[in-house]
Amino acid sequence: FFFNDTATTEIYTEQIVGSVRCVQETDIRYTNVTLSNIIRCQAVNTEYSLDSLKDGVQLGFVMNGLPYLYEMFVPNDGDTAIYEGQLKPDLSTFQVLPYSPTHARIMCDFYEDENTEYSGCPRLFLKRCIKQLGDLGYEVKAAFENEFYVERVNGDNEGNELVTNFLHSHLFDEYTAFFDDLRDQLSAQGVIVEKAIKESGIGMLEVPILYQDALKAADQQIIFRETVRAVGRKHGLKVIFLPKVAKNFMGCSSHVHLSLWRDGKNILNEGPKGRNLSDTANTFIGGILEHIKALLAITAPTTMSYERIQPGKVAGALEAWGWQAREAAIRICDNVVGHSPSHFEYRPCDVTSNPYLTLGSLITAGIDGIKNNYKLPKAKQLEIWPHNEDCLLYTSPSPRDRQKSRMPSSA
Repeated sequence: FFFNDTATTEIYTEQIVGSVRCVQETDIRYTNVTLSNIIRCQAVNTEYSLDSLKDGVQLGFVMNGLPYLYEMFVPNDGDTAIYEGQLKPDLSTFQVLPYSPTHARIMCDFYEDENTEYSGCPRLFLKRCIKQLGDLGYEVKAAFENEFYVERVNGDNEGNELVTNFLHSHLFDEYTAFFDDLRDQLSAQGVIVEKAIKESGIGMLEVPILYQDALKAADQQIIFRETVRAVGRKHGLKVIFLPKVAKNFMGCSSHVHLSLWRDGKNILNEGPKGRNLSDTANTFIGGILEHIKALLAITAPTTMSYERIQPGKVAGALEAWGWQAREAAIRICDNVVGHSPSHFEYRPCDVTSNPYLTLGSLITAGIDGIKNNYKLPKAKQLEIWPHNEDCLLYTSPSPRDRQKSRMPSSA
């Protein structure tokens, strides 16, 4: 991010240079996330050059589109296989890595050249979506709620997972050092852990983090993924974010929590206390529900994603919305005090999704809902929390509606 104000850019650069010299980092990781959700970086030796803080670093266009499991050139990809673009650092994201103190990280945007944005950059896509929402007078705050499995890889307990029940307190006695270290390492990078719980799967954990504005929320998701893996390795744990580890295991989600703001105020509920959505929030969420099957291509991009999104698994497998309804794709979350909505949760999402594309797509769908007045349909309101398909109750619970309510079972 190159500030329009040249003086501001120079101040940020001077502060970073001072930090580098003070703590003697030797490398800065220029980090970007590709379309296929690969976190790529180039570690530039600061003893060699600090010019990249102003000029950025080069990256081949082909790197942005390489599949995760097949790093080969795509046929008929044209000149992207040979030409290079420019990664421009967002100077405000500079962060010394507490788990690797001789390295620092800086988030980057992908440009075709010094002045031309690359249309395929996920982070720039999210910035454009944020601006479009801002032009309407609104902003989104968001957070990703991540689940993951851990497995011991060192010592006598190699291969033994956490065999405890949901919310079992024994977990925190056995893994205090891991959780304390993870909390502190994330906090040192500005990511605040709200709580940590033992989930239902064997060795499955959930660590929600505090919401931020949309761009920072996506950046935080990258920081979270990198930090959890690093801290896990330090404590002899392998961390697994896969949406479905095994057939009989609960799947790992990355639910997206969102709220809609205007003039510094959360406007999800503008009416009397209780379960009342504001008209704007209703249409914003309605737009997401209207486009939800298309959104799955972004938020659930792998075949493994659909193995997780199954009815009866509290995975958001129903094309529906509801208050505290965990089987619905969109859950309106009650505020504990006053039982008024504070935010909503988009549930059919996992860590194989790119957080910049995910938030940008959700915002775009919400904007379409506002512009076209897509109200949340009563026919798709989930009235209870069903545990299987046979106990679904909608306002219009006909067999045809129930069949239509199923989310796609594959990509």
